Amino acid sequence: MQSKLEAKCLREIGEKVYSFFFENPEMENNNLEFREGQSEMACEIVDAISQKKNLVVEAGVGIGKSFAYLVPLIYYNYYLQKPVVIATSTITLQEQLQGDIRYIMEKLQIFPEVLLAKGMTNFICRYHFKRFFDDRTNLKQYEKIYECINQGGKEPSDWNIELPLDLWQKFRIKNYNYRECKYCEYRDVCHYHNLRLNLKKTKGIIICNQDMLTTDLRLKREMKDGLFTEELSLIVVDEAHNLEDKVRSSYTDMLTRKQLVNTLKRCYLSIKKIPPNLAKNIDGVFSDIDKIFRIIDKQIKYQIQQAQKQHQDADRFKINIPIDLLQNVYKIAEAIMIAHAVSIRKTGGKINSDMEIILDFFKAWQDEKNYIVWSEEAKNPIIYLCPTNVNEKINELFFGDRVKLRKNFHTIFTSATLTNLASEDLTKAYSYFIQNTMFPINDSILSEVKYSPFAYDKHAKLFYTDDITSPSKDRGKFIDESIDLVKKILDISQGKALILFTSKADMNAVYTRLKALNLNYTLIKQNEISSQQQLIHKFKQDVSSVLLGTGVFWEGISIEGIALSNLIIYKLPFPLPEPIINEKCKRSKNPLEEVLVPEMIIKLKQGVGRLIRNKTDKGIVSIIDSRLGDKSKASYKEKVWQALPIKQRTNSLKELQSFYDNL
Repeated sequence: MQSKLEAKCLREIGEKVYSFFFENPEMENNNLEFREGQSEMACEIVDAISQKKNLVVEAGVGIGKSFAYLVPLIYYNYYLQKPVVIATSTITLQEQLQGDIRYIMEKLQIFPEVLLAKGMTNFICRYHFKRFFDDRTNLKQYEKIYECINQGGKEPSDWNIELPLDLWQKFRIKNYNYRECKYCEYRDVCHYHNLRLNLKKTKGIIICNQDMLTTDLRLKREMKDGLFTEELSLIVVDEAHNLEDKVRSSYTDMLTRKQLVNTLKRCYLSIKKIPPNLAKNIDGVFSDIDKIFRIIDKQIKYQIQQAQKQHQDADRFKINIPIDLLQNVYKIAEAIMIAHAVSIRKTGGKINSDMEIILDFFKAWQDEKNYIVWSEEAKNPIIYLCPTNVNEKINELFFGDRVKLRKNFHTIFTSATLTNLASEDLTKAYSYFIQNTMFPINDSILSEVKYSPFAYDKHAKLFYTDDITSPSKDRGKFIDESIDLVKKILDISQGKALILFTSKADMNAVYTRLKALNLNYTLIKQNEISSQQQLIHKFKQDVSSVLLGTGVFWEGISIEGIALSNLIIYKLPFPLPEPIINEKCKRSKNPLEEVLVPEMIIKLKQGVGRLIRNKTDKGIVSIIDSRLGDKSKASYKEKVWQALPIKQRTNSLKELQSFYDNL
């Protein structure tokens, strides 16, 4: 039940938000334009807040979704004096939001406390900094860096110096423990320590990443001390299409051979009186561990070979270990743990908590029904393990029993790509998000999609092809046939293009072929040495260049202007077979329609969104995949066309050339 005061405040918030977006005479004076989708979204957020309901809303590129939720949030925080959290997926977006909040605060003349909560590894540890430079050799070698940092500052961007990554690793914060850090002589000047204290007591606005928010909610659900204030009552999750991956990462445990062997040895050596049966079996357990990692090594090599044959990237490798091996290791490890605990109790020492973690890991490893196990390393493999029911975990954290969470909050989920289907039935439109989060539609609000206000019909055209082999049928032939087509498309704009790939193998093959053609424009390929920012800067500087990228280049980058006026999607971004996707497919009735196509459409929408970044941007998009062609009988073809914001399309290069020339 709302109190009379709270109800009055909520009415006033609604009036203020409506006035800002619909009756604001300063909009034009401040170069702000009225955007219908933005104002509707802001009003829907007010409705969700008033009704204490969750809201999910897809807001297309250019809607101005950050302003749409910042205005209601700032008024909410001001009138009700309740702290709020905005969780994003990248540091870049966190910093952008900090600037947006400052702008909105000036317009509203409301100035709440704003805390930018980055992860600890972004900040300097003054204690480690001093210890490193107490070494005269280090001081002499890095004297200029020392002098610059010693003047003050908290993170690399504060210092106008080139700071090598390996050097920064020496004195950044590596771990944080309040009980220990509160006794540090540098605690009063430690930004991160003070940030953690302020997060507990603030009544303002916290900008964090989705990982930190998940950690806070997990701690509180486990009845532990969270990262944020207990008074938190409103959360916005921006870039919410990444939420499933972020929550999965939070629930993922990892184990290395070194960690396993060293922990077992330490515990075994701590036992004062070793039971005869344990002494007899100790060599066997280490032999079994060696056998497990030999099997893992063999399985990884085989999967890499298979991926190479298919010219695919292999990032996650399925692990399948005989159950008797796992049970043997678990049995001996448990015996070591029991004997270790008995010895420790007699001496009054501390039980090795790492051993408990390993036992839990091995127990879960044997539970194929409820856990997924994989590796991501070819050399010195790391074993990863996570629960299969991540959607249930998300439901528990965001929509579950509020008593267990010790909070009463509601959440706004937003992104430019949350729908996997163009449908008037919003339950169908948001079906993949609902499935992945167990979003409670009966007690929440599904918003109509807020389409981009940009003039796609005038400013963009999409090219597709029938006359090329499908990449799913003959990859080699597809590569051969695609090169000439890609060259012709690049010639239309004389470079100025971004080519997005689903695999490094395809990207490298196309780069090599294009390089051999001696084109009139520079080719820039994603690599292991240069950062994403460096490559984008180079691409912008050389306006006629062509940037080839995969992975992170599909989302989160914004390149405005003519430098990116030609976008090529090399093929439909269906997810590659790997343990997590395979598990989701196994649990669905129709893997293609319920998992693979939604995953592909959401990523494709992210990729296409790289072309038009403001109202003056213009250009062309090409999808080099005949599965979208007129002759294709693919069941998902029309779903893809309906989901994309660009409706003008052609399969004629001449028509595409004419359209581009007229731009």
